[in-house]
Amino acid sequence: MKKPLSILFMAFLAIATQQAIAATAGPEGPPGKRGPIGPRGDKGPPGPQGSAGKLGTKGVNGPVGPQGDKGPIGPAGKPGPNGPIGPPGSVGVDCSEHTKRFHPYTYSRTAASIGEVVTIDEQRYRIIRMPFYEFGSGEHYAIIYPAAIEDVQKCVPGKTCLDGSSYLAFLMTSHDISEAVGKCGASINGHKAIFTIDDGIQYTPSNDYRNYYYPIYTVNGGQSGRVSAQIKETHLSLFYHMTTSYQKTDVVTDDGDYVDEIQWDRIIHPDRNIENLKKLMNYIWIEKL
Repeated sequence: MKKPLSILFMAFLAIATQQAIAATAGPEGPPGKRGPIGPRGDKGPPGPQGSAGKLGTKGVNGPVGPQGDKGPIGPAGKPGPNGPIGPPGSVGVDCSEHTKRFHPYTYSRTAASIGEVVTIDEQRYRIIRMPFYEFGSGEHYAIIYPAAIEDVQKCVPGKTCLDGSSYLAFLMTSHDISEAVGKCGASINGHKAIFTIDDGIQYTPSNDYRNYYYPIYTVNGGQSGRVSAQIKETHLSLFYHMTTSYQKTDVVTDDGDYVDEIQWDRIIHPDRNIENLKKLMNYIWIEKL
């Protein structure tokens, strides 16, 4: 359908009017105000990861710094558990067994010549030197001591007798080491020795083998002095013994009761014999040959 001419004419006239206005426009006006900021757009996707950089060179160690001050001592730790029980130790030596006796003695040497005769309480002794062998080293030693002289009526044929007398002494050596002598002993020329003095009484009903009872009652007192010396691996023992007869009584009543036989007034303390033993032991000396 065709449009009417009046409408077309009016449209043409409007376009021409706009073009004429535009051609005859005045100068540009000032800029308008900035409009408000629009809303923030959505975040874009992340970009690809960059490549790793090169490893840098290792730095040089710096100098060691000074030592710091010591800190305070910490508290003591708790004790640990007990360890296993060890094997039993050896029993120690008690020197009181040798020093706390009823008859104490302190060695003090009395020098005398070999062969010299000395008299102690009417008993004669000759100073002799007895050699002995040391077990450990094989070395030779000698002990000097007084030996009792007992008078005899005659000498044994074929043997030499000095002054018609025999010598009585008890001397022994053994391959042994005494811990007690080494710890508790006094010194004899550098060798340890223990000196002991004891006394006792022996009560004996003497048997008459022809009968079944004991017809004789005897009481004897005995005093002994002993020297135990240690020379390296050799244990030496020298023994003196003195006997005092207190009583020898015939048994009258055959009843087995000896209380009516004993004579108390004849039993005395042997102080005299004990002092004689001390004098004897002072002559003892040990030397290496």
